[in-house]
Amino acid sequence: MKKLLTLTLLLGLATLTLAQDSSGVRRIAFNRNGFERSHDWQIAVIGNYVYIACYATAADYPGIFRVVDVTNPARPTEAGFCELPSWSSMSIHGLTLTPRWAYVAGGNPYGSNGLTPIDISTPSRPVCYDVRDLDIDYGHIVASENYLYCIDRSNNVLRIKSMTTPSNPRNTGTFDPQGYPVDVTIRQPYAYITTQSPAGIHIVDITDPARPAGVVFTGLPAIGRQIVASEDYAYIACDNEFIIVDLTAPWDPQVVNRLSNGYFSSISGI
Repeated sequence: MKKLLTLTLLLGLATLTLAQDSSGVRRIAFNRNGFERSHDWQIAVIGNYVYIACYATAADYPGIFRVVDVTNPARPTEAGFCELPSWSSMSIHGLTLTPRWAYVAGGNPYGSNGLTPIDISTPSRPVCYDVRDLDIDYGHIVASENYLYCIDRSNNVLRIKSMTTPSNPRNTGTFDPQGYPVDVTIRQPYAYITTQSPAGIHIVDITDPARPAGVVFTGLPAIGRQIVASEDYAYIACDNEFIIVDLTAPWDPQVVNRLSNGYFSSISGI
């Protein structure tokens, strides 16, 4: 059995295949159709499609949301695309997916920030909706059930939004980690927020999204830039460490392994 690993590169999409019984990675396809006009900034995968939110490399180009069909990994093809609102073209902060919707967080240096919900029910014809929150600078975002969990960098809180009507998200609740939140991941019924100053993880009970409640804070030896939770573990990419945390008892998380001597700035899971 083989695992499919998909990476975005500056000038195109490379699709790689990694055998479970081999330490080698082999590039089997490369598709650069249309990618040279945008930087590939955020990527997510669901089913046989790769979704890429790109910011423009020039002021006269809009940001682009691209859908790539990788049903045949040797021949990735662009299935569809849509232009992102002009106010979000200069910086893409986050991308998260549900089976029907994609959400892109972005903005520009002039104070226009917000979310772009994108209907991906028909991958060949994604439809963007323009939703602005001028007072909120969104960082990383993650969708779970009917809610969107967002790092609000303007107010240094976790902001929870109801996405019952994705084209009209509504503020539901907030959690203040008493520090600078960096990233968030969800493993129901808990949210896991990495912070800096101090570096650590806040575990938050989100059983009631309108009233998120802190469970415990655990310090980390380095700032967690990105975090992914899977089954009973959290995997955290730090500036110079990769950390694994046992979440079997959410009220008592334990660091079980660390990998140092590298630069780990990003991590994602499927």
